[in-house]
Amino acid sequence: MWWIPLEMRAVPTGTLLTTSPAINHTGVGGKTGSSSTIVGAGTSYSVDGAYIRIDGFTGGAGKEPVFITSDDVIGLQAEL
Repeated sequence: MWWIPLEMRAVPTGTLLTTSPAINHTGVGGKTGSSSTIVGAGTSYSVDGAYIRIDGFTGGAGKEPVFITSDDVIGLQAEL
């Protein structure tokens, strides 16, 4: 879950700003995505935050926790 510092007045939409995000896969190490996209199933947005699922990585099991290690990966926009 990614928490937004302040509650938004409208639910945002998310955009993946790169197709090759870098992550640190817990217990496995660093990985870089290939042709990554936001996966609709398992992704949700609210005024308090977002849970965003990104594909394009190999190895490991699905839905494991990771840390995004590259900048400017996800953009959130809400119409106010």
